[in-house]
Amino acid sequence: FSLVRKCIERAGGQLPAQLDGKPFRQAVMEPTRIYVKPVLEALAKHAGIKALAHITGGGLLENIPRVLPEGMAAQLRQGSWPRTELFAWLQATAAIDDHEMNRTFNNGIGMVVVVAAGEAAAVAETLRQQGESVHEIGRIAPHGPGPSVTVATSLCLCDQSSPLVDPVPKVTDRMGRPWSDRPTSSARSAPEETEG
Repeated sequence: FSLVRKCIERAGGQLPAQLDGKPFRQAVMEPTRIYVKPVLEALAKHAGIKALAHITGGGLLENIPRVLPEGMAAQLRQGSWPRTELFAWLQATAAIDDHEMNRTFNNGIGMVVVVAAGEAAAVAETLRQQGESVHEIGRIAPHGPGPSVTVATSLCLCDQSSPLVDPVPKVTDRMGRPWSDRPTSSARSAPEETEG
């Protein structure tokens, strides 16, 4: 929260009255969401769940690679999940570039769920029934040159790569590669408030 405190100091007396429909202080101090119940429900119903990544300190760029098998990477589609007023305010106030925002904050994605492509829609529906907001945020694909997680404005989803679905976020594996052989006791994703 030190970066958030610096943003508040930088803003001085120019703090917004509300962010995301909540009083400013409440929006900034929102506690971490716990996803145990919806994730356990989804795990009980769907064998295609391959991994879960709780997006905390280290943001999207450092947490997602921890659940990916060797040789795989996550390709996130910028704009595929709602941008909150809180994260927009933090970014603008501190003049943080997109890469640093994705490395530091969860940007509204509290949990990422990696799911077999054929079960993505069913898993998303189960999570929605549990009260989660779900978004397909990208895909899992073979790792090429570059980082393990990329965030781009567009992705060609015309191949057999796995989509990332987020309740508010979930990652889905459409590859059928090492993911199909992995235990199914991992991954889902859902929105989270401030982290960082």
